[in-house]
Amino acid sequence: MSFDHVFWAVDKANNAAQMNGLEGFDDDYMINSGRPVAPNPENPPKSEFPDNTTLHWDRSFPKDTIMTDTLENTNGFIVVSSKTKEFLTDYGIPNVELLPVTVFNHRKRAVKTPYYIIHPVPAIDLLDIEACDVKWRRPNKAIKEMANFVLDAEKMIELPPIFRLGLMTGYLLVHRKLAAAMDAHGLVGNGWVEPKSLEGEWLQASLSYRRVE
Repeated sequence: MSFDHVFWAVDKANNAAQMNGLEGFDDDYMINSGRPVAPNPENPPKSEFPDNTTLHWDRSFPKDTIMTDTLENTNGFIVVSSKTKEFLTDYGIPNVELLPVTVFNHRKRAVKTPYYIIHPVPAIDLLDIEACDVKWRRPNKAIKEMANFVLDAEKMIELPPIFRLGLMTGYLLVHRKLAAAMDAHGLVGNGWVEPKSLEGEWLQASLSYRRVE
């Protein structure tokens, strides 16, 4: 069975703004593990994402001031502009929480454009662990490295357009058709990475710091 998804990364364009870590939400592990955090009166999450969460431009890069549609950040989250959020909403993306964050520039002023963390829930387990030959960050909970990217064909049924890969915290996959549509829509800052291209170098947040040509 063919696999029609690519990993969603940040394309580090010249002088694109770079973010520090998320502030105002201490349980960011909930996001990486694919657990719901959006406010929900009917089924309150274990840890609720607040409406005053922020990201700040990294002062180590004073000349990086261009706001793209996907922002690099030290958490490795996929943080997108309102333009991207509206496109995905119109496209029809199931089971994805859009978590609002306020971005502050070098002058500590909030930028006008709203931004959102893309948070698909729950994470989907697709890996053939034995064939992948993994090294564990936490036994049977999070992968640190893998030698091969091998999927279990029996688990690859009706995959959504965007989802988080189980056991590989922080990694989002996007269907190729959706990735192409986002590019055609003029969304800037996205980089699409072929899964096979990263065999042998799977490290936490490696996608967020990889220039994608």
